[in-house]
Amino acid sequence: MPVARAPYNFVPLPKQAVQAEPPPAHDVFHPDRLTGWIDATIETLTPVYTRAATGASPGYPPPSATQNGQPADFFHLGDRNKPVLAGSSLRGVVRSVFEVLTKSQLEFVSPRRLFYRSFASSVTNWRNYYNEQFQQARLVAGELRSDQDGWTLWVSNEPTAPSTPNGNGILAIDVKSHSYTGMHRTQDITVAKSNNVVSLPSGPANNNPNGFRAWECREKPGGIAATLVLPGRCINTRHYNQVVLTPMEGAARVYRVPKSVVDDYQAWGQMAHGSRFGTRDAPRKLKEGQVAFAIVATDGKSVATIGANMMHALRYPHSIEAVARMTSAGPGSGLDMAQAVFGRVPPDEKGECVRGRVAFEDARCTTENPWLPAPEVCTPSIMSGPKPTSFQMYLQQQGGQATNHWGVPAPELRGRKFYWHRPEAAALREISARPVAGGDTQSTRIRPVRAGAEFACRIRFENLTRAELGALYASIRLPNGCAHKIGMGKNLGLGSVRLHAVTVTLVQWDQRLAVLAPQAGIAPASDAQIADCYWEFVRRLWPGQASLWEVDGTRSLASLLSWQSKPNEGQTRQVGITGDDGLQWKRRWPLPSATEMVQVQLTDVCQRPPAP
Repeated sequence: MPVARAPYNFVPLPKQAVQAEPPPAHDVFHPDRLTGWIDATIETLTPVYTRAATGASPGYPPPSATQNGQPADFFHLGDRNKPVLAGSSLRGVVRSVFEVLTKSQLEFVSPRRLFYRSFASSVTNWRNYYNEQFQQARLVAGELRSDQDGWTLWVSNEPTAPSTPNGNGILAIDVKSHSYTGMHRTQDITVAKSNNVVSLPSGPANNNPNGFRAWECREKPGGIAATLVLPGRCINTRHYNQVVLTPMEGAARVYRVPKSVVDDYQAWGQMAHGSRFGTRDAPRKLKEGQVAFAIVATDGKSVATIGANMMHALRYPHSIEAVARMTSAGPGSGLDMAQAVFGRVPPDEKGECVRGRVAFEDARCTTENPWLPAPEVCTPSIMSGPKPTSFQMYLQQQGGQATNHWGVPAPELRGRKFYWHRPEAAALREISARPVAGGDTQSTRIRPVRAGAEFACRIRFENLTRAELGALYASIRLPNGCAHKIGMGKNLGLGSVRLHAVTVTLVQWDQRLAVLAPQAGIAPASDAQIADCYWEFVRRLWPGQASLWEVDGTRSLASLLSWQSKPNEGQTRQVGITGDDGLQWKRRWPLPSATEMVQVQLTDVCQRPPAP
């Protein structure tokens, strides 16, 4: 069975997040805890690029600009020729590894539900799952209206067939016998509906800028007002289109449209269509007074999903956040170690904020000429956002075929997403200079730092336990042959860096405050002290294990972080949508696990101390 390829893979989530020790008060330095800093250097293994903030340089174009051939700035602190790796970026890089090593929960997850269409899919259970939703008793269409309580959908009670005294508001018309010129009608269409007639006038289309193309139907003696829905641009190729009957006061059913349904639909539209959403290129945005189709919820009083077309994209029953919680339970009533060390900002006002106890300073470049040689300014391939609707990639699958989707009773996430390392040559090919057409608003011209450049930074910590410091050290100083990823274009091969923890310095505040001397109470930690912290962490989180990197929970991470044993270039390149590339999306080939692609043996960064 063929398998999918991708520039990324996943580290499985723990079944249960481990609860951390309660964080101490922040107003004092605790003598039984550790305070100090870690000095580190950062070596780039491939070209690296992190974007400067908008307006970072007076008179310089914003990051996405390509005016006059100017590239977007590398992040800097005032001098654009002195690149800087932002401390916030380094913090994210280290935290992503820290969360895996400390069995922390997947915290930052979207609460939105995904949308799908699958009536022609080759995945049988997925196609059937979609078609089952369109039962005649549940599919309705009408007019969107709003009131003080939110949105409602008004559906005409006119019968749409002799067997439906309270119809669903939808008629189908055969358009094959009628000619169209572009988006203009050349003759009237008359549709019989029971004993009434719906007449559609000829003339130009009503191109609603906030929705689909439609013609308003005129009333006729013995007829009823309606709207012909033409959702596509190439209407000549369609066999049937729908007529939606206009609901009348006293002769309509009213369904409540929950705010979550509207919000999810708008979020889906922005994700699927971006700035085109609501334009002629993607005319599905809904508004007051517009025709809409919906699936009625099981309560019979509200709608479960809504759309601009009859066979519209439906909401899955589970949000991404809900699936994450099904896959991995939280740490109970407390915090996991990542939240306890890096801090937590709750998603709502009900939770309590937790202040972090680590701070990452910006990393300044120490290389004289760090820029990529000619072409110094590059235009990388256009990158789009994640596509979690590709369930064969993002959800656990059994066997050789992708059958688990976001609608099965208990889907499981594949885990945390990490990008594979790729050779420097592959990254250079992906960002090679290419012409940018006038009016191009998607391409970005960048000025990357070359491979071999070095940066220096300091990471401060306070009031950490020995296990917490050991986990932080393990997340920064990876075993030989491994590397982190940072910045833009990780899927293209950019951003591979190796962090070296040069020294760990500890501060004894009781000694420092007792003597008025510059270096009082400040001393480098010995190798024995670091090893003691490291193995205290391993014993605390991975009891009974001889090595941190030989357990199931870290093997996938080791495979993804390996620079020396990375997969071949063809296995991790960006996949297109045409030719052979398109087959993996069309046929939903599952993504193999990271350990199926690469298996590595890593040695712990600290030698295990002898048993007492």
